[in-house]
Amino acid sequence: MSILLSRPRFTVPVVLSLSLAAVSCTDVGVGPEDQGTMELFQSGDFSDASGQLNGGVASVRVVLDGERLLAHRVRIGTPANDEEIEGPVASFELTNAGGTVKVVPGLTVQFTGETEFAIGDEDVTREVFVARLTAALAEGAGAWIEAERDAPSAPQAPEDASFVASEMSLHRGGEHPELRLNVDADNLARNPTPPPDGWLKVLALMIELRVSEGLTVIEIENDEVAKREFAGAVQAVDLAARTLTLDGGLTIRVVEETEIGLKIDHGFPLGSLEAAAQAIDAGLTVLAAGIGAVETADPPVLVAIRLALLLRTEVVAFRGRVTSVDITAWSVTLEDSTTVRLFAGTLVFHESGDVHRFATLEAVAEALAQGRAVIAEGAGAPLPSVARTLLALKVAFTPPLEKFEGAVTAVDVEGKSVTLDDGTVVHVPDGSIHHELGDHEILTSLQAVAEALEAGKTVLAAGVGVVEGRDPLTLTAVRVVFFVAPPALQRFEGVVKSVNLERPSVTLANGTVVRVPDGVIHAESGDTNTLRTLADVAAAVAAGKTVFAAGVGEVETAEPLVLVAVKVIFVVQPPGLVRFDGIVTAVNVEAGTVTLKSGAVIRITDRTTIHEDSTNGHMLGSLEEVAEALDDDQTVVAVGVGEVETNDPLVIVARDMAFLVRPPVFVFFTGTVASVDLEAGRLRLASGTVIVMTDRTEIAADAHTLNSLAAVAEAVAAGKSVVTAGVGIPIPGDTETYEAVKIVFVVSS
Repeated sequence: MSILLSRPRFTVPVVLSLSLAAVSCTDVGVGPEDQGTMELFQSGDFSDASGQLNGGVASVRVVLDGERLLAHRVRIGTPANDEEIEGPVASFELTNAGGTVKVVPGLTVQFTGETEFAIGDEDVTREVFVARLTAALAEGAGAWIEAERDAPSAPQAPEDASFVASEMSLHRGGEHPELRLNVDADNLARNPTPPPDGWLKVLALMIELRVSEGLTVIEIENDEVAKREFAGAVQAVDLAARTLTLDGGLTIRVVEETEIGLKIDHGFPLGSLEAAAQAIDAGLTVLAAGIGAVETADPPVLVAIRLALLLRTEVVAFRGRVTSVDITAWSVTLEDSTTVRLFAGTLVFHESGDVHRFATLEAVAEALAQGRAVIAEGAGAPLPSVARTLLALKVAFTPPLEKFEGAVTAVDVEGKSVTLDDGTVVHVPDGSIHHELGDHEILTSLQAVAEALEAGKTVLAAGVGVVEGRDPLTLTAVRVVFFVAPPALQRFEGVVKSVNLERPSVTLANGTVVRVPDGVIHAESGDTNTLRTLADVAAAVAAGKTVFAAGVGEVETAEPLVLVAVKVIFVVQPPGLVRFDGIVTAVNVEAGTVTLKSGAVIRITDRTTIHEDSTNGHMLGSLEEVAEALDDDQTVVAVGVGEVETNDPLVIVARDMAFLVRPPVFVFFTGTVASVDLEAGRLRLASGTVIVMTDRTEIAADAHTLNSLAAVAEAVAAGKSVVTAGVGIPIPGDTETYEAVKIVFVVSS
């Protein structure tokens, strides 16, 4: 788990321009004239809302219906420095510059290259955010976003639908969609024939206000109450009275209407008075900042309208195996004797249905009692008075993970599990399958795995999981990827010996059988030497003509060799011409020649017909393409017929020919990363296998995987175990080496 200490997030973010560099309560400026009623918000009707907005700019916080543009609650108050939209995602689309997210019940959020992303409390890249959002929508798990931006200098025009997020986070879900915007009188419209009573016009939307029917509640911040900003160090917390006392004696009282959660990047956010009290009891410094209504001048007391509680402390990372749990003391002890204490402000990383993280200390204790290992990882504040003790700010409790790999032999879709060829049983909970939509090599669901097996395909699985049992090895996957093993492709060429029209196929002189499905025969329009149909091939062979076949196909059986053609060309050998074929070792574009492995030189002239297929990369249409393929270390085979120009050396002037790219052999690999060489762009597995990364390598990544070789190097340097799996092309040499075509990296505890 990655512990990120920047840009903390909390439930109700409200921005104030407060400086915490010098903490003091002298800014309050309380005097007798400041006293007033403590009714912070007053219930109102449509007329009250209209009167409030006619008075100038105000902030509206709107709780929406989840199915239509109806406001359940509207709170009108002083203008805010930031604006927010949150709610369930209906759909999204990407653009070159960013993307657009549609939020129920009709809101639209844009993001750009400048937008910062997070999943829960963890900062992520745009690519990881999009991958997780895509997976959540595809799996029907639902996705809830919070999008924020700085408030514009003046309220946005009602017909302007744009909302470009500066920050966007993805969550499991909330109760109702909400938005918070600064508005004025232009954003409110009365209905002359209610219902509804009127509309709030924002972001090119008409949000219904139905106060008279009791469907909308309007709350207006009490302007008669004197308000003051405050900032200071907390000296004491009285939980019974729900108050805190700052340096200098100022008392802040917290009431039900207080919004706790102020966006200030000067410390670790605390979401409750209980957390503040426990942090102070532990000897740490807690700061308070916000806006309050003056309750009394002597002694000075403010009722908090908006409040931030921040822990000012050094933060250190920790990770280790848990050796004991003290539920009463809310603490765990790690194998290096470090004690980690939890408190009301600790963020415990756990989501509903997350099988590889423990949500409570009771669950950790139960796991230890069962003999299972638990890893604690997070960030904490060192306690000044207690040696080797941290107050946990963020923590995750996870069991150690074990990698698995192999071919899938059976699938239980309803039971959500697969069985591998070594007998390992892998339970696959929702959300554990890594996939990318549109990728035909990676399967997106257990149903897709089952269908692939029924179709006779080989499906490979690799990932990490929690060990549930050893006989047989049974795991619950944390992350798993299912690959369809690429079919083995092989080139073929030779003289056609016979043709079978009933079971469309040909048999070559060397005994190879080539099945010929519809649409795989390549023939040039107007070329009398190439045959367009299998019936034409049968007629030519029956007439005693020599028909040469060349192409590539999938191996159906090895003995006897039976191929299913992917692309094939049938050429009638004219009298006086000789056939040639062989691997191209060199090409001279200027001279118009290629040299074969046998030493023969094939000369291409203006009379040469080079067969090509623009829809398939197996056939090249020019010497320039042949040269590029050789530069990319691809194998190119030249086949055709021509006239012998000289015999020593053998030079053939090509009349009719094709350049076939021999498809690379894809091999599935997996293992634990032992070392990373960033400069060379390669990594070595614990088995000794070397994986070479190139510009063509595609790294599949989401929130649970690493998205770059640099991130892998960083994780390995930090002592973490990184498991990799992928598909690659073998590179000849003494060491088993593959050029990675597609690869995924999973961090294993």
